[in-house]
Amino acid sequence: MKIMNKTILFLFISVFIGCNNPISWQNYNESDEIRQSKSHANKRMQFKLIQSKYDVKNDWFKNINKDVIEFNEKEYNFLKPLIIEKSIPEIQTSILDEKLTYEKLVLFYLFRIKSIEFNKNQYLNSIISINQNIINEAREKDKIKPESIYSLHGIPVLLKDNINYEGLATTAGSFALNNNMSKNAFVVDKLKENGALI
Repeated sequence: MKIMNKTILFLFISVFIGCNNPISWQNYNESDEIRQSKSHANKRMQFKLIQSKYDVKNDWFKNINKDVIEFNEKEYNFLKPLIIEKSIPEIQTSILDEKLTYEKLVLFYLFRIKSIEFNKNQYLNSIISINQNIINEAREKDKIKPESIYSLHGIPVLLKDNINYEGLATTAGSFALNNNMSKNAFVVDKLKENGALI
């Protein structure tokens, strides 16, 4: 009886935790895709592996997932005309006109990343990690508006993984460098000095 009670308690806790931490990405069997790629004329398109063995996509959003989930597809589609194919001055104008905030801009891009990278038919494997403080940093940027529409203030920027960013490992895509923590690269310091969000 005690074993059964412990089993039920374990199952209940597992279900409760599972409900509060929705899994967004699950690895899948990629063997058919790999087999199909072998017939591609270009040798470089003949894959041995499609999904990373080491990258855990769900970790990208571990501290910001709630905010990204609350930002829904309706909001995404509403903001799309203000962001997609727009220049920085056009985006800054929308922010100064109070049609957009830096927080919403960041959430838009996080939602877009999640929508693409977590779709097994569409993902690009182009993201390795995400700054877990990016939403809070965007909220801080919303408190002060830029003096010019040509400013990088509050604009989110993705870095290639061979550019050092303090707080995230710079791996150059290599698992061997998974714990390679470093101070900011010169270009990152300049981006941050000009108000960009990394």
